[in-house]
Amino acid sequence: MENDGRIQPHAKTQRRKVLIFKIITENEISKHIVDIAYCIHSELGPELLESVYEEIMCYELAIQGLKVERQKPIPVVWDELKMDIGFRTNLISYC
Repeated sequence: MENDGRIQPHAKTQRRKVLIFKIITENEISKHIVDIAYCIHSELGPELLESVYEEIMCYELAIQGLKVERQKPIPVVWDELKMDIGFRTNLISYC
């Protein structure tokens, strides 16, 4: 086999990636969200459309390792009336 100049690790010395999960509380998630929102607002100001801030917020939360759902329909139940789409959330973030 021809060597292209790169170091080829031996199969036994290759390291496995180990994922470490940290359980965080709702308060810690909220702190991340508030900090990110403050940074976005400080950088961009208040003049843009809501969809721009939403897109950037999703991007930043994903970088932090949080899962994000956008424009998720939430059902509302009143007595025997069930509305499948009572309203839509802007963002739902979780770990």
